[in-house]
Amino acid sequence: MAPQLEGLTNSYDDECSDQDEVVSEHVPYANNCDDSEVVFNNGKWSSYIPQQLKRPKTTKLSCTKAVQNKKFISVNYLLMEEKLNFLKLQKEKFIEEHNKKMEIYKKKVQLLDLQINAFHK
Repeated sequence: MAPQLEGLTNSYDDECSDQDEVVSEHVPYANNCDDSEVVFNNGKWSSYIPQQLKRPKTTKLSCTKAVQNKKFISVNYLLMEEKLNFLKLQKEKFIEEHNKKMEIYKKKVQLLDLQINAFHK
């Protein structure tokens, strides 16, 4: 004969839910993990897949610390900045050269006017 199961209740779910709450209290950083880390799914063990359950619990609870205030400047940005600085210098040199050429032309025009005036006298 089969043993009588009267008086037994399905208290397994109640026990598991209590254990989940206790374990999840010890994981305050669980919400700060990235998606690559496996963390408790709202304290429910039933939502795990078998591949996740094969790994040790310590790796499930581990979380990498986020690197704070690290700024990476791409090479393209640095190259663009150098090109802009070079173009600014080129523009300044061009303007200086242009101004000197204009001064030379003005003096040539003045000398030609003096020669023309001297020739007509």
